[in-house]
Amino acid sequence: MPPCKGPSDVLSQHIVSSDITYMSKKSLAHQINDTKKEKAASDDEQFPPLGNDWKIIPCLSSALVTVSVVCAVFSFIVLHLHDVYVYPIIEETGQILGIQSYYDEEAKYQYYHRHDFTYYFRTCESSEISATDQSMLIWNDDNKPDYHDFSEMMQLHGAGMIPDLLSPEMTKELRGSVLRMNANEPKHKQFDLKEKGNRWSLRLNPSDLTNDPHKSVQRALKEIAGHQVFRSTIENLLGDDPAIVEIAAITSDPGAPGQDWHSDTWGDAASMTLGRRHSAMYSLFLYLQDTDETMGPTGFCPGTHMCSQSYADCPCFFATPKAGTGVILNSQIVHQGSENTAFLKEDGTRVMFIITFASRPRPGTEHRQLPLGSVYGIPWYMWGHNLHELDNMMEVPWNWRHALGITKSGKHWGINYLLGAIAAHSENAKNEIEPQPEWFLDRPVWEEFQGLAFEWLAVSLIAFVAVLVFHALLMLTVAYTKRCEWELVDHNFRALGSFVKSTLKMNVFIALLIVSLYYGFTQTQWAQDVKSGKRFHSVPFHPYVDVEYAPRWYAERVVEPRGIDIMYSERLDAYYTFRNTYFYDFHPGNYFFRGLLAEVADTYKNAPLDTKRHFIESKILPDLEGRKFLVQDRYGHWVTMEDESMDVLGLIRSELIGVIYPVVRILEKELDFMISQCKYADGGRGYGAMADPETALSKNHIPALVENLRE
Repeated sequence: MPPCKGPSDVLSQHIVSSDITYMSKKSLAHQINDTKKEKAASDDEQFPPLGNDWKIIPCLSSALVTVSVVCAVFSFIVLHLHDVYVYPIIEETGQILGIQSYYDEEAKYQYYHRHDFTYYFRTCESSEISATDQSMLIWNDDNKPDYHDFSEMMQLHGAGMIPDLLSPEMTKELRGSVLRMNANEPKHKQFDLKEKGNRWSLRLNPSDLTNDPHKSVQRALKEIAGHQVFRSTIENLLGDDPAIVEIAAITSDPGAPGQDWHSDTWGDAASMTLGRRHSAMYSLFLYLQDTDETMGPTGFCPGTHMCSQSYADCPCFFATPKAGTGVILNSQIVHQGSENTAFLKEDGTRVMFIITFASRPRPGTEHRQLPLGSVYGIPWYMWGHNLHELDNMMEVPWNWRHALGITKSGKHWGINYLLGAIAAHSENAKNEIEPQPEWFLDRPVWEEFQGLAFEWLAVSLIAFVAVLVFHALLMLTVAYTKRCEWELVDHNFRALGSFVKSTLKMNVFIALLIVSLYYGFTQTQWAQDVKSGKRFHSVPFHPYVDVEYAPRWYAERVVEPRGIDIMYSERLDAYYTFRNTYFYDFHPGNYFFRGLLAEVADTYKNAPLDTKRHFIESKILPDLEGRKFLVQDRYGHWVTMEDESMDVLGLIRSELIGVIYPVVRILEKELDFMISQCKYADGGRGYGAMADPETALSKNHIPALVENLRE
């Protein structure tokens, strides 16, 4: 048998047989490279025992390793992302105690006593229902003189009706589109709704041209956004360009059962009780047909948006408006979809078009989140948009990049899908919806995924090594059986080594690429704000003190508020609460108090200066007998103003001046925003430089200056 020849022997023979005297160094290099290529090709032809088919197994094992490495690295990143960026947001919504331990009474008690409560839990009584007939909620010439604007009606009742908000033609066309979508859309696209029988709840996609070829939904949204009363009202309540958090339709056929009385958000996780933690939220219920009492009309309990619950005997009523009428509802108001018994009507189906708004994010100054308790009926890819974008949505299509917060389609950022999913997760978890739409928010899911990823990584590495060992043993066996052909061993072992190196390089490159992309995310302003606590944090009010463990002298000061009492607190003194900064004005006791001041304001204004104090003592205080003036102390409890050494007569005088000269009250509220910024580094409008709240300038000097300006 011929002696073994290696690559160097073949190369030397080729060089000797050539005349290199006349070859340049460059030509020689080309000859050497060509020789190497010819040698590699000849090796493949000369030594075929393993064949190309044997390469499939190592390649498959290499691909399995790569997939496992990607999954393992991804699981590490997802868990880090959850712990550093997602968990703090979930925690700030109150879900840690409010959801995971919702039925644990001890945890529920702790949850109810958060340090940043801005109101208190109370049950509405019959006397506190603010309207007993739908005529009292219609924005028309009969009711307009009683209010400064429609926003004030909304704040008092929690509901208001705008006739002819949508034109008759558009109303009819939109109803047809919704019914067509109901018929064509699968069940899994419906969101959870109480008492589902013969009742359909559909998340609407305004860009669905298959079921809505004439763009009826888009044109209806544009018409709604262009309605002057609606637009000005929703922006007064929620700030300019509020975020869209729901676009849905609820359809009730004859036979649909009545719902329980309920509110759309939880009283202990909404702006009613946590006005600096959660945004207010308002829904537009648009009636798409004339609705009578047999068609399952919606019942309302005006005034219950100020209560955590209401008694069943409250004098609520069922609205039966004309087609095209829009009803704006505070998410906290108690309402009910009644039983549809319109079997004898030619068309007894009731269709309601719903669009819901909340304050849009204001990074750097606004840290509130969506309230809990709503399922937020909007497709995941429709998040991230605001009111003003309804004007041109036909020219600027909405897409998933807006929903994920990668780009924005309008002037301002909307609320992205992550924040919406966090808020919706609470209600779905409470109702035990399976499968969970927001499963990706639960850490145990990713812990399980990581365990599986590492198991597969271990298995794939073992399989990869086993394939390499088997491959090497096979090559040695073939070389041994062919005796002296060691070129085969050298060639295939080099190829095997190159294969291992390329596999290693590829996996390291992919891992570094994933880590680099994640690092790039961590450097974004959003990620840095979340990690540093500048975003989605609660206002640093003083820690809550449990009365049960407080000193006796302090516990005796704490008062349980009543509906008839007059309440004051600094905790809603933030510009980003918008109209909600006047929330206490609509507490029943405060509303009575301010009505009394309005009655005597002109008389007080014309009274001689030296008689004004006597006027307050003789004309106002007697009518307030039995009512307490309460203030929220630094620990979050309600105490009487006398115990806080506050001047009640001075307060009444200040409120009278605000009634007589409304601009004075507006200016005083701006001063309150400044003081809040000094105390908590939160609440100011953000114009110019802000003082560090830990400095003496912020703690002492600026508040003193502001109080002097107030006087």
